[in-house]
Amino acid sequence: MDRTIPAHTDLLSKAALFVAIVRHGSFSAAAAAMQLGRSTVSDHINTLEQKLGVRLIERTTRKLRLSEEGELLYERMSAALAAWSEACDAFEQRQSEPTGRLRVTCPIGLSQTLLAPVLSTLLRAHPKLSVDLVVDDRVRDLVGDNIDVAVRMGTPHETDAVARLLGEDPLIVVAAPELAATLDDTLESLARCAWVAHGELVTARTTLYHLDDDRQHPLAPRYRASATNSEAQLSLVAGGAGVALMPSLFVREHLARGALVRVMPRWRGRTVPIYAVYPGRRYPARTRALLDQLASATRALLDEARA
Repeated sequence: MDRTIPAHTDLLSKAALFVAIVRHGSFSAAAAAMQLGRSTVSDHINTLEQKLGVRLIERTTRKLRLSEEGELLYERMSAALAAWSEACDAFEQRQSEPTGRLRVTCPIGLSQTLLAPVLSTLLRAHPKLSVDLVVDDRVRDLVGDNIDVAVRMGTPHETDAVARLLGEDPLIVVAAPELAATLDDTLESLARCAWVAHGELVTARTTLYHLDDDRQHPLAPRYRASATNSEAQLSLVAGGAGVALMPSLFVREHLARGALVRVMPRWRGRTVPIYAVYPGRRYPARTRALLDQLASATRALLDEARA
């Protein structure tokens, strides 16, 4: 016999009913409380006694009296039911209160602007929560890397995961202030300028859109440099190596402190969707709290960028 599985598990519900009878003081009161017929309750107890081979309740016309075996079963089952109730309460609490460890990944460009503030807010609000933040421009495997939530720029390609759209971020043209000062407000000037690319996103042609009427203008960037991650790309651009077309959230802090300026602010590149990707539709409270906080923070940042 497998000792990890208790014997007579088919009798557990009947034993729980026996406890209810003792606590309510009669078959009729227990039947009413459990919304069962009195005969059904009586049949369950008869079956329980037959299976255990003992008499549990001495039935009289005036009151119930437990046998010695009945006293023993009541004591043991009461403790077991209390433990079960405590376990259920613990799981309900875990579903309502964020606890445990979250493993999150995001591209480098979103780590300071979005993820660090969001995770800091969560950690302050939920003292039983802990976080691992994996910052990487490479797409991490959710299952293989044990990721709870991945924040992605661009449309996710996983077919076995859930993707929640957080917002859409426009690509904008940025440059170091000294370089920007040499450019006039024409697309031709931009085409003549040196460009810095993200290593995996080098394209022969790109398209800019005018904010007033959304008209399109094709552009063939003249790349002089590229970098394999967005942090290095930003450093090259801030150092004057060229202009770049980058998500507005990636360059937010650099624009705020004047390390970069936006070039030709009436034009933008395509919009890039931002997704939160997670393994399944059933998830604990800690994941739900993160997803809600991410959605709220992303909306606020994008609204601020558009203002």
